[in-house]
Amino acid sequence: MSKLFCALTTSVLFCSTGAFAEGPPEQRIDWRSNNSVVDGLPAAVEALTLGLYNIESLATKEVVADQGVDNSSIQKIAIANYPFMAWTDNIDNILCDLNPTICERRRIPIEANGLETLGTYVSGFRVTSYRDSRWLGKPGSIVRVPNIDFHIQSSWQNFTFGPNQSLSDLYESQALGCSAIGVVEYSFSLFKLFYQIKREAVDSSVSFCPKLIASSHQGQWSFLGFERSSRQNSPIFGQTNKAEFDSVQRDISQILATSDTGEAWSELNRLARKVYAGVPSSMSLVRLPVLGLGATFQIPDKPTKEQSLMGSPAWEEFNRSLTGQKRVQLLDAVNNSDFVISLPQNSGSEGNGRADASVTVAGMPMDKDLVSRQRDAIFAAINYTFDRVEAAPPVATSIVVIDDGLDKSLCVFAGPCKAKWLDKDTLANPDSVDKGLVLEINKEIEDLKRSIGHGNGVAAVALARPSNGMMLGIDPNATPTLFPVPLGQWNFDKFAERVDAFLTALFNDGGRPGLLVWNLSGHTKSLEQNQPIDKFLGRYKSKVPLDVSFFIFAAGNETIQNVTNALNFGDCTSFPACRSRMYPNVITVVGAMLDSNGIPTIWVDNSIGMMSYASPEFEIAAMAKDIPIPSKTGKAFFSVDGTSYAAPQVAAIVSRLRSQMISPPEIVKARLIACGRMSQGLLGKVKGGLLDADCTLRSNSAQVAFDPQPTDGVPEKVAKSLRPAKLVGVWGVDKKKNEKATSIISISNGAANGISGDYRWWPAANTPSILGIRQLVDKPGAFKFAVWDVKNSIKTEVRPPLDSSLVMEVLFDGDAQTTCIPVSNLLDFVPAAPQYAEQNGDQIDEIDSRCTYRP
Repeated sequence: MSKLFCALTTSVLFCSTGAFAEGPPEQRIDWRSNNSVVDGLPAAVEALTLGLYNIESLATKEVVADQGVDNSSIQKIAIANYPFMAWTDNIDNILCDLNPTICERRRIPIEANGLETLGTYVSGFRVTSYRDSRWLGKPGSIVRVPNIDFHIQSSWQNFTFGPNQSLSDLYESQALGCSAIGVVEYSFSLFKLFYQIKREAVDSSVSFCPKLIASSHQGQWSFLGFERSSRQNSPIFGQTNKAEFDSVQRDISQILATSDTGEAWSELNRLARKVYAGVPSSMSLVRLPVLGLGATFQIPDKPTKEQSLMGSPAWEEFNRSLTGQKRVQLLDAVNNSDFVISLPQNSGSEGNGRADASVTVAGMPMDKDLVSRQRDAIFAAINYTFDRVEAAPPVATSIVVIDDGLDKSLCVFAGPCKAKWLDKDTLANPDSVDKGLVLEINKEIEDLKRSIGHGNGVAAVALARPSNGMMLGIDPNATPTLFPVPLGQWNFDKFAERVDAFLTALFNDGGRPGLLVWNLSGHTKSLEQNQPIDKFLGRYKSKVPLDVSFFIFAAGNETIQNVTNALNFGDCTSFPACRSRMYPNVITVVGAMLDSNGIPTIWVDNSIGMMSYASPEFEIAAMAKDIPIPSKTGKAFFSVDGTSYAAPQVAAIVSRLRSQMISPPEIVKARLIACGRMSQGLLGKVKGGLLDADCTLRSNSAQVAFDPQPTDGVPEKVAKSLRPAKLVGVWGVDKKKNEKATSIISISNGAANGISGDYRWWPAANTPSILGIRQLVDKPGAFKFAVWDVKNSIKTEVRPPLDSSLVMEVLFDGDAQTTCIPVSNLLDFVPAAPQYAEQNGDQIDEIDSRCTYRP
């Protein structure tokens, strides 16, 4: 028996299967239903129930009908055990066929060639009207119903906000998730008709809902207010209208201070109409908490057909012939709304535990060898879960590649690819069987060293789409865009003017690029050559106090001697990389590799005397060794080294993070640095360590790992793994030895650069806060601390574990009760991003705590 987990919202129904711990892993299914309104939820679940039943994969349970069964009571029995269902012909027929001893209906077999359309029949028979079914059962009769455990699982989602629209009306018609997100102890009663659940969600939108929405948009709306006032000069740049910026800030503060719910909604509607008036349609996006319903299905390992009812002979034979992949394809066709089903990754063939011949991502069979090379070279090292590719991102993004090259007709972007993998030994053999191709690729590699056609490989690392069948980009949903610059000549003259013209065309010529992330995988040692970029960045900072664009710079490849000298003398002479510490929306990426023990360290190639440029002020590292890229003709794939290919990994993660949360730039930079995994080989060469993609992208929850005690009842391997959780309380003892809740920890000065003082566990802007505590991957007992100061400056240092008597109380995802962790036992702690940290209503009172001592 394996489990199918489904998370269903107004726009997403996600299901995945996984075996119990003692068995081999089973197939995983992603099921997404893009419904336009909340009312589409029941139909989506009905379609899933019908599809699973018709491929004999619907688990059931038995309930006792104490009062007997007839045509009216069966509906009440079903509603009491199958949440928010409406009594439709499909549901009636499924239950009737599940209970053939107490129900009769006309059963007319359908044609065999219609069996693949799962949503048009039940048990191989035509769907009949529920009015024609005859239910008859005595008191005490056993009734078999679907065994589905539903629960609330709300999430933030993106909507387009139209002119003169009411935000409160939009929330009520398509969201309804404030109560489910905001109050831990609140739970909907799901065993009723869906309109009743919807009404309850509207009625329970307590006063914090408009405040929750306002505070989550503080950064975005402040920028839009500025952008709206300055747009007459340029779509992005113009004279800063500080009064407009401050006005939005005051309006949000007023909403947060309002105690009357109706007044708060009214002020929120007024502010939203003001902020979105006249802004480009690509930026008219609002994020709302959406009511979601999750469900766990028990998927039997064997068919679930009731032996007392034989389906049509053709249906019996049809189910015997089905393979796992075919079942996925059939579920995909249950299309009462816009479904997308995929089988991201099989670890067994047809459930028998043998390895598959291929990997499938988003429904596309992928080249197993090439994907495994990417997994080994990039994905495993940066903790990136490559098998989850979103069908549609919440917010549109574009990655602008500042480079030479990027042909969007190349197969990795337009797909499919029919290419060969050429390893380094083959490329070094002039007498190879593929001699002509080897000569062509070696010529291309020489061109790459001169930065000719360099942008294709850079863009592929970030943006390659699964439809190509061979290579996976880290953010394949972002739009690849080229800002042409011949890096080999470093021609950045009139850079700012060219950017203005580029953006004007990008936003005004019918394009919808969304949020922008710029990637520059090149560097210069000449300060003079870099002056156009310095001038541009300086103007950018002074005129846009809160912008949505990010710039990702590669640290650059330098001689080992030059990097050693720079580190020894504290110089920083690689441009524009050395400018990142001056700007909150600029991130520099150091190249990394794994040593023989799998520990991350700085990228070095002793055979040519080169390594990644490094500085303790550079933000994050990513993989720079043996990175697979396509040839510019699409005929072959080969591997390359260097920081050029580390930068787009971070650009893609920033792009994905930005599609989740529109925040001030310092929050994004803080998330990257806090989540990064530090090692002794990276210490002093980069601020955050090696990129941890999974931790970074889980911005809406804390990430916690700890050293368990025998009484915790948690397997050591599980406890020491970084897992998403809610931080519900931190408890300390006051001078009277009473246990009290606290939001801060006092840190003593334990290192030369002196992180000390009081820091918040729940981070807040312009407030000393903990951003992350992570144990070094190769030195137990040593921890990388990352904190904010009052100016949102990020400080990091390596120090021993916290010497504290505080106890942290967390609720790990999937756990029924909280876990009590002495702060001194923490191995890793990264809090949720500030806009999520305290606005989920997660913190509990002392009386409800499991971790406080009460005599």
